[in-house]
Amino acid sequence: MAEVTQSAGLAELIEKGLMPSQKKPIKSESDEGKVTAMAGKIKSDYDGTKAIVDPLGNYFFKKYAKAAGVDLGPPPAQSRRMSQTMSASSLDPATAAAVGEHWGGFCDSGELTEWAKHKALESVPLGEADFCQTRPLGKGAFGAVWLTFSRQSGIGFAVKLMRKKIIKMRKMEKSVRIERDVLYKVESKFLVNLHYAYQTKDEVCLVLTLMPGGDLAFAISEYLRGSEGKGDVDWSKFGNEEGLKFYAASMALGLQDLHDAGFVYRDLKPANVLLDDKGNVRISDMGLTADISGGPIKHKAGSPGYWAPEQVKGEPYTTAPDWWSLGVTIYALATDKKLFHSEEETCSKMVKDHDWTKSPCITSDALKDCLQQLCLPSQTDRINSLDKLKAHAWFAGFSWNAVIDGTMPAPITPNVNKLNCPSEKDIGDFGKIGADTPWGDSDEKQDWVATWNFTNPELWNQEMGIAFAAKKKGGGGGGGGGGCCTIV
Repeated sequence: MAEVTQSAGLAELIEKGLMPSQKKPIKSESDEGKVTAMAGKIKSDYDGTKAIVDPLGNYFFKKYAKAAGVDLGPPPAQSRRMSQTMSASSLDPATAAAVGEHWGGFCDSGELTEWAKHKALESVPLGEADFCQTRPLGKGAFGAVWLTFSRQSGIGFAVKLMRKKIIKMRKMEKSVRIERDVLYKVESKFLVNLHYAYQTKDEVCLVLTLMPGGDLAFAISEYLRGSEGKGDVDWSKFGNEEGLKFYAASMALGLQDLHDAGFVYRDLKPANVLLDDKGNVRISDMGLTADISGGPIKHKAGSPGYWAPEQVKGEPYTTAPDWWSLGVTIYALATDKKLFHSEEETCSKMVKDHDWTKSPCITSDALKDCLQQLCLPSQTDRINSLDKLKAHAWFAGFSWNAVIDGTMPAPITPNVNKLNCPSEKDIGDFGKIGADTPWGDSDEKQDWVATWNFTNPELWNQEMGIAFAAKKKGGGGGGGGGGCCTIV
């Protein structure tokens, strides 16, 4: 498998998924008491409409209907993500009426019991044996990110593997744990989401949304190289204002979801905004996120050139730095240049005094003003909320709902086979780093390790819904396209 992995393109690997010998049957609960309890919970918590729009419930309700010769009417409207495919409002009236009429029959059927057998496992933690690593996607300070498939569903994920000894040696336990905890608490279509957290003897692991399109920084570099090496690329074709609005809106929605949960992100930049295979984007890398639920903080964190003045000066802040860095990031996408290069520039060089004529791609007064308002030195004068950004003239007539529901096409579609993914040789042997650092039972009992494991029930439910749908179509629940499905 290793030799095949090194020679195959990433898109081909994702599409191919797992070989039959690498797959496992989809698990179900065998304890009759637990199954009976879950069946009762389904009957009390669901009705026909709620069941048919549930990814896993949909499969078993339709299976019951087919066996009973029941016509459930037209299927719900489809969208690009399974988590967005179904809602009560998307049901055709005839379907809503049919599922309501036949809910009682479904509750008395064996298919509800089958649903209960699987749903009873929705919060059971998974481990290393439940996943199959194929090839590295990236490397970091503590370990590597691997393209990995669930052995049950065949769905592809990005699994971040971080060495415990390296974390201890560098005293980064808090940073590593904050990423896990933020992702545990916040689910968003515009953030990389946490499906599972598990650990091995040597590593703590995060199973994350697979974003195989690279990051915006790499997309910029690829665009600049795309003119057959001749240079003088018309940057406005990448950074045109409609495209910029798509990226700005997606990032802003992700930031607001973090803010609503009581966090400030503090590390927005093109390299931390990942693309899926369609070009839609999500914010990643939550290691510098901070809890502001208790009030303002003063810590400086982030990347040089993207810090806000209040961070550089050590002034109290809550969410304002994220809106500053959004403005700097939009500028970088529009011009392929950093607006600031040092702490001194951040504090002394105001955007309102910037010579915009040196940036020919920034042509509209509305965009200029939006960037100025995002990067005002005063936290209170700055655009500092999603509502204020939406109300700005630059977004006049822009369909935020189309971004939210996934119907707005992305500006670019990345070439998944042309990414800067490292090879296994590039990753190196992280086991040698920190090898002399002691690690024993007392370390394993630390709270950040002992409470690490996690399964997201909602995302597990979506994953199993995709797996059963693939199985019904003959896909066997994995590979053959199953790994390419995008789930939040």
